[in-house]
Amino acid sequence: MLFRSGRFGHRQSLFEEELRVPLIFHAPGRIAKGMRVGRPVRLIDVAPTLCALAGIEPLEDALGRSLVPLLGGSAPAWEDELAVAELYQADGGLALFALRTAGWKHMTDYRNSTEAFYDLERDPGETRPLPPGEEPIPFDRLWDLRAGIIKFLEGAARKLAAPSSSRELPLPPMTERQLKSLQYLR
Repeated sequence: MLFRSGRFGHRQSLFEEELRVPLIFHAPGRIAKGMRVGRPVRLIDVAPTLCALAGIEPLEDALGRSLVPLLGGSAPAWEDELAVAELYQADGGLALFALRTAGWKHMTDYRNSTEAFYDLERDPGETRPLPPGEEPIPFDRLWDLRAGIIKFLEGAARKLAAPSSSRELPLPPMTERQLKSLQYLR
């Protein structure tokens, strides 16, 4: 299924074959051998997880949360956790956004104003978008979730761009331009 977008290489779509990567932790006595988590997790949760496993406080600017409760097998608060994926190319070639849970994914292609829901349990290969009326959540709830994600990203951009009292790190000009082009900064 790779290259189904008609493009060669990685970073061409938000389908599972490009998004799913193994995340492996080894922590004897903390994580059971062979423990597997079937739900999606976020890359922003890796640093807080490593800090928790090392027994140190998370970074002051960490945006994610530790995966240790999930890896221990008891994390009911993770039931509705959303993973977010974005893919934008500066030349306007791609403008994709996806929200994913353990059971479904919603993808938006901003270039041609299309969107699709996929039932990942019945269609793990994402070959059949759900027909209208079979969406797993109402569209108004979807837009509320997206608004929450955008608010989180705006707050994260401000938090990361604002120098803390303990350090003065300017945002590199290229990073600032990219964040502004993605509307994370104004």
